[in-house]
Amino acid sequence: MQNNALSLSRRDALGAIGAGSLALVLPGCAGRPLGAPAAADPAALLDDIAWRLVAHDPERATQKGVDTGAHAALRGRLGDRSQAGQDAFAATLRADLARVEALETATLDPVTRTTVDVVRSAYRSALEGFALPYGDVAVGSFRNTPYPVIQNVVEYIDAPNLLDADHP
Repeated sequence: MQNNALSLSRRDALGAIGAGSLALVLPGCAGRPLGAPAAADPAALLDDIAWRLVAHDPERATQKGVDTGAHAALRGRLGDRSQAGQDAFAATLRADLARVEALETATLDPVTRTTVDVVRSAYRSALEGFALPYGDVAVGSFRNTPYPVIQNVVEYIDAPNLLDADHP
């Protein structure tokens, strides 16, 4: 069953959003082009961070049905699993973690504060994984593993499943 970004179950959100904020912020920023600068407010910052995360894992945009309009180009892409792609992903996480850690959360509403805390936690954990010289780091997914090739969770299974189940 394909869900759109507005009807995510809790399990879908936790498993698919990676940073905890994706399901909360994507519906509000669906019209903004990828990589557009975020405004000074926390919601805009979280929007920008979410789209930067999705840029490294465009399959999520297709799975959630947000690869439309200004983000339609994501539909024709797969994430870069090469070492260079993983290095770029880690660099994005480091930069975005610094942006989130600079936020003053005391005056934020509880939902936004929780989202910021989830982003901080998820990105710190992911960066610890990227620091290891081996393994597969899946930001916000169940797939963090020291084994990048496993019989039941690799691209030769995931790519056909994506195309069969989620891709229009």
